[in-house]
Amino acid sequence: MPDVVPVLYKDPEQALFQGLLSCRIDGLIYPASVIRSIAAKAGIQDRISVSGPPLKEIRHAVAVCQGRPDILDRLNPAIATFVGSPEYNKIHLQWYGAPERFWTPDMVARVMGGAFLFLVLSLFIWHYLSVRTLNRKLRKSTLRFRTLVRLSPVGIFRTDTRGHCLWVNQSWENISGI
Repeated sequence: MPDVVPVLYKDPEQALFQGLLSCRIDGLIYPASVIRSIAAKAGIQDRISVSGPPLKEIRHAVAVCQGRPDILDRLNPAIATFVGSPEYNKIHLQWYGAPERFWTPDMVARVMGGAFLFLVLSLFIWHYLSVRTLNRKLRKSTLRFRTLVRLSPVGIFRTDTRGHCLWVNQSWENISGI
């Protein structure tokens, strides 16, 4: 690759801060867990991302001679006990850093914002459908009332608070002779 110019740094902190974040280099090849740990301690983990799969996986192991199963039988329970211990957790945290939290403040804000938007939208739709249903019922009831008043053989009239006549039906007009 003729466009790639390797740059060596003394330690990963220097490579991250003086190289990558100061835009002197375009990429950084280092175990992601170490860089994430450094970035998390500095509070800049949101500015770092992994661009692809690891170039090489580094594994740690203990070799036991094949002809000595007694050593393996004694070693496995000791390893199992150690892996669950606070000492192991301390060493693991130093080497690999704390695992990335799923519920970051940004994620909580996004989920709450989405839930709030969904709630507001749901209430708006419910309100719209309720008003539409009530308006249909009101129109139907009003039509039924007008038909009843119009066809009623009884005289019906309506006045205001001062006694002025506002409306009368046909039967009232026939009965009163107006």
